[in-house]
Amino acid sequence: MKSFLSFLLVLLFLSSALIYTSGCKDNAVTTADTTTIANPNVKVYRNLTINEFFGDASMSSINLDSGTITLANSIWRDAELSDSVGQGRDRFYIRSGDGNQDHLAPGQETKFVPFFNTRSATYSQAAFDTTKRIDPSHADPLVATDFYKYSTYSLGRSFVSDDIRVYGFWLKGKKVSMGWSTERYGLVYLKSIATTTIGGVSTYQLTVDVKLNTAGQNDFRERIPSN
Repeated sequence: MKSFLSFLLVLLFLSSALIYTSGCKDNAVTTADTTTIANPNVKVYRNLTINEFFGDASMSSINLDSGTITLANSIWRDAELSDSVGQGRDRFYIRSGDGNQDHLAPGQETKFVPFFNTRSATYSQAAFDTTKRIDPSHADPLVATDFYKYSTYSLGRSFVSDDIRVYGFWLKGKKVSMGWSTERYGLVYLKSIATTTIGGVSTYQLTVDVKLNTAGQNDFRERIPSN
């Protein structure tokens, strides 16, 4: 009887080992991605929060090339969060950094193009992540006339169904300032809006995601085929 029990225990051990080994092999096959690589020409910046402008020390500007939030008066700002007094109370928009906001030194010129098909109060992260290109009315490459706005449309303190959530942009000014040999194009996703207290002051905040192609291409895929 003892011999029989010992035999059963050996069988059980071997079966468990076989099942465990097979599971490891399955995981290796299903999770390893050998068909794509990270796109070397695309930078992706997530969760960049721009604050409302109150003065020179406000973190109300953004460097779209480096994916950093900057002081309001940074000469390297590509865009700035402005409040749109002329369009009513509590209206905000992103505009080109070369404007003269409250007598600040001008920054860098940026041009925008709206994606009208992204009008939504609930536009998703997944939808932005799968956006691959700017869709002009002609074949690539992109040209200067594809970017015809100096700002986004204005937003309130929460998203509504008419708000455009994605814009294409062109770093027009910085190509000249930095002496780049190629244009730089990108996408910006207006991701979330919040109002928080900073230094005792109620402050509007707009959080964005950015994709930037550094090779002058109309291609914003984060991963591309490996061959």
